[in-house]
Amino acid sequence: MKKLISILIVALILVGCQKTVDNDEGELVIVNTDSSSYNYVKPFETTYNRFEHSSVYSGKDYMEIGSGLLEISKEHFSTSDYDVKEGAFLTDFKNDYQPLVRYRESTENPFGLNPTRDTVVQVNPNDSVKGPIFVSDIYEVNFVEKKNHEELGGISLALILNQTVRDEESGKNIIVDDKVLYDFATEIAGPKLESYLRKKPELSNVPIMI
Repeated sequence: MKKLISILIVALILVGCQKTVDNDEGELVIVNTDSSSYNYVKPFETTYNRFEHSSVYSGKDYMEIGSGLLEISKEHFSTSDYDVKEGAFLTDFKNDYQPLVRYRESTENPFGLNPTRDTVVQVNPNDSVKGPIFVSDIYEVNFVEKKNHEELGGISLALILNQTVRDEESGKNIIVDDKVLYDFATEIAGPKLESYLRKKPELSNVPIMI
């Protein structure tokens, strides 16, 4: 009972900190009275990514990943200058999301974020895994100019990594060291994802945080 009451109190606080307004373009803007939080521009469009996130992750994980990404983004995109829109550049499952996340790197798919099937990685001091699947998902949010929602100010993305990978030869699940995941994300997957996005004309000069 106490847990339910706590959830209700949190919900009331969140509702109390927001209001909705219509701007001149007919968009609905969720306005946060807390100046340290972003305003949200709606309506959201139905995309594969949102369906995938909500079906794979629990509600708690979904919210924590999203809120964590926004919190880190504040270091680069000020809440006083930018509003937030739902991600719009990796919503094409067949042409963007699937090649990046679902398919491995290969000659035909050079931007696949996961290693080739023959790549052997030392995932912890005792174990090497052939062809580990490190990247399981990508979260994206877009930032638009507060005074002009048609002006893209930047995008932020979170790479969701697997802490446990499967060794195809032994069939065992192996724990991956945090440092291995961090190095892979910052030295391989992150730069590759940025290179992929920079090929989109609308993102060639836009700030990108991964």
